[in-house]
Amino acid sequence: QILLSEILGVPATIETSTNTSALGSFYDVGNNLIYASRTYNWEGLQVPLATEDGTCPRGDGPNSESCCHVIPEVWQDAASVLKEEEESGSIVRPSSLDVIGKLGIYIPTFTAKRDLSLSSFLGLGGEENRIKVAEAFKLPTTFAEYCETISPTRCLNDTNSSIASRPPTDGTEGVKYFVEGGIYNGFFRNTEHNNCTQNSTTCVGHFIDGRCDWATLAQAQLHWNNILVESHGPEGVSGWYNYSSMVEIWHAANATQSDVMMWWWSTDWMLQSFIGTEGEFVKVDLPTPTLDCINNRVSEEGKCSADRIDQVGDQAGACDYEPFVLVKAISSALSMQKEQAPEAKTSAALDLIDSFRTSDLVVDYWLKEWYERGVDRFGYDPRDVICTWVSENVDELAASLPAGYPRQVLSTGDTYSTGLFQAARVLTYISAVASIVSLVLVLLWRKRRVIRYAQPDFLCLVLVGFLLLAGAAFLYTLEPQSTICILRPWFWLLGSSLELMPLIVKVSAILKALKEANNFRRVKMSRIHLLGAVFALMGVITVFLAVWTGVDPPGREESLVLTDQENPVGGLYVEVRVKCASNSDGWVVAGLAWQLVLLFWATIVAYQTRSIRTEFNESQYLGFMIYTHFMFVLLRVILVLFVSDNFIPSDTMLFTSFLLSLDTIVTLNIYFAPKFYNAAFLGDASEIETSERRGSSRWTSVMRASSFRGGSSF
Repeated sequence: QILLSEILGVPATIETSTNTSALGSFYDVGNNLIYASRTYNWEGLQVPLATEDGTCPRGDGPNSESCCHVIPEVWQDAASVLKEEEESGSIVRPSSLDVIGKLGIYIPTFTAKRDLSLSSFLGLGGEENRIKVAEAFKLPTTFAEYCETISPTRCLNDTNSSIASRPPTDGTEGVKYFVEGGIYNGFFRNTEHNNCTQNSTTCVGHFIDGRCDWATLAQAQLHWNNILVESHGPEGVSGWYNYSSMVEIWHAANATQSDVMMWWWSTDWMLQSFIGTEGEFVKVDLPTPTLDCINNRVSEEGKCSADRIDQVGDQAGACDYEPFVLVKAISSALSMQKEQAPEAKTSAALDLIDSFRTSDLVVDYWLKEWYERGVDRFGYDPRDVICTWVSENVDELAASLPAGYPRQVLSTGDTYSTGLFQAARVLTYISAVASIVSLVLVLLWRKRRVIRYAQPDFLCLVLVGFLLLAGAAFLYTLEPQSTICILRPWFWLLGSSLELMPLIVKVSAILKALKEANNFRRVKMSRIHLLGAVFALMGVITVFLAVWTGVDPPGREESLVLTDQENPVGGLYVEVRVKCASNSDGWVVAGLAWQLVLLFWATIVAYQTRSIRTEFNESQYLGFMIYTHFMFVLLRVILVLFVSDNFIPSDTMLFTSFLLSLDTIVTLNIYFAPKFYNAAFLGDASEIETSERRGSSRWTSVMRASSFRGGSSF
C-alpha cells in the first residue's frame, strides 16, 4: 500500500470481506488493525469486472458491496479454487510472493520437554496413547465461565488467586480466554470428554482448531492418524475457534504452563513472539507428505460439512502439510484497465503487484519488531515497523518498481513561458500597436485625397479587424482555459471577416457605380446603406459564432503523453498537452471555409477593378493583400486539417499566433503603408497631377469623383 500510494501515486485501500471501510489501511486515522472473518473474498474479485472502467464502486460500511482487485496472500488450500478462477478469466495468472507458507499442528516447548513423544504422531496416535493425550490436553475456559462456575469466590476479593484478579467488566471481556496484566491468566479444565476414568474407551484430549474455511486439514489428519483429540470450540459444526480466541488460548497456556495442542501457521507474529521462550511453538510431526497424499486432500466443501465422513475425507490425504510458496490473486480488471488506458495513463498497479517479492526472513523480522514494540500492538506498532523498514530500504524497493515509474507530470505553465511564446507575444504587441497607429493616422488624414477616396469609414473597420486578429494571436499564446477557448474563435472570425468585408463592399459599390455610369445613369449610394451591408454580413458570422458557443462551446481539453525524458526519481515524465477543442471539428472547418469564400469574393472584385480610375483603383494593392492573406489562410488550413495531429498542441497554437500576427503586419504594409506614404509626403497635389495625366482614360469623360457622402452621386 505504501509503494502504490506514496511512490507510484496509485490510491489503494486495505479492506476485508466483512467490512468495506478502509479500516485495515496503513493510513487509517484510528490506527485500526482488523482481521477478516473469511479467508478469501473470491466474490469481491468479480465485482470490478462488472464495472465499465474496472474500478470498485465506492461505498463504506458493512452493508456495502465487498469489492477488491487483489488478494495478496493465497495459501495452498485454495489451489483448486485459484485454478478455477484463472480458467474462468476472473484473475490473471497467479504470481509468487516468494514467502514460504508453513502450516502445522503445534505444542509449546514446555509440553515437548515434559513428554517429547507428544511432538510426533508416533507418540500421540493409537489406543495406547489415549489416556496420555486425554490427560495432557484440557479444555480452555473463558473469563466469564471461570468466574461464574469454577471460582469459589466468583473472582471477588480473591487477591491470592493466580488465575483471576477480578470479574470481567463486560461481555466482551467475559468471552476472552486470557486478559493481559494478570487480570485473567486463563484456566484449562477437565471435562467429561477427557475423563478416562469414566470413559476409558472414548476419552479424548482437547484440540484447538481454526475455522473450517481456513487452510486447516487437522480434522482429517487427526482422525486418520488416530490422534485422539477433538476440537470443542464455540463455533461451527467442527467446534472451531476464531483468531482472537486462538491467540488468547496460547497465551493462557504459556501463563499457566498448561499443555495445549493447536493448529497454526507460519509466517505469523505469534510464532515470532514466543521464539526463545518456554512457550515457543514446536511442530508436531505427521507422516511425510507425498504427491499422492496431496492429490487426495479433503475438499473445501467437505471440511465445513456437518457430515463427519465428509469432514475427514480420504485416508490417503492425511499426511503432513507440504511447504508451499504463497501467491497473489489479481483481478483481471487490473489487466483490463492497463490494456484500455492510453500509454501515458497506464497504472503501475498491476506490474508492481505482480512483480512484488519478499522473503520469510524479512516477514519474520517485521513480525518480531512489531511484537517487541509493545506500545500499541494492534494499532500504531505495526505501522511504525513497516514505515521504518520502508524508509531504511528505499533503494532496494526502488529496484522492484516497474520500468518507467514513478512518473511525474511536466508543468503546462512552463510551456507557455518559453522564449518562442514570449517572442510570439511581442509580435502580437507589434501587430496591435501597428493597427492602432494606422487607425489614428486614418482618422488624422481622413480629409486627404488618398484616404478620402479609400473611404475612412471602411478603412477604420478594416483596422478594427486587424486589431481583433492581433487579439486572437495573443490569445493563442496563453494556456487554454474555458474563457480563452471561447474568445479565440470570436476574435479570429470577427477579425478576419472585418479585414476583408468592408473592402469587398466598398469595391463592389464602386463597380456598381461604374456600371451605371457606362449606361449614363445616375446612381445614389448611402454610406449608411453600405455600412449596413458590412454589418449585415458581420451579423451572419456573429450568429454562427453564437450558435457554436451555445451548442458546442470550445473548452480546455487535456491529453497525457509519455515522454522518454527521465525524471529525478528514476521514472519518466508525462507531458500534459492542452488545447481548445469542441466535440466536433466541423466548426473550425466551417470558419476556415468562410475565410476562403471571402478571399475568393475579394479576388473577383479586385480583378474587376483593374482598369478603373487611379483614385479608385486598388486592384494592385488589394491583389497583393488577397494573395498574402490567402497564403496565411492556406497555411492555417494545412496546420489545422493535416498536421495538427502530429504536432504538440502548444506548438500548433504557437504557429497559429505567429501566422495571425504576421498576416496582420504584412497586410498593413501592403495595403495601408502606401496610402500613408502618399498622404504624408505627396499630398493632394500628387493625386490631382496623376488624375490629369490619365485624362485620356475612358472614365474621365463620364465620371467626376466625389467621396461617398450621404447624398452624393456619380
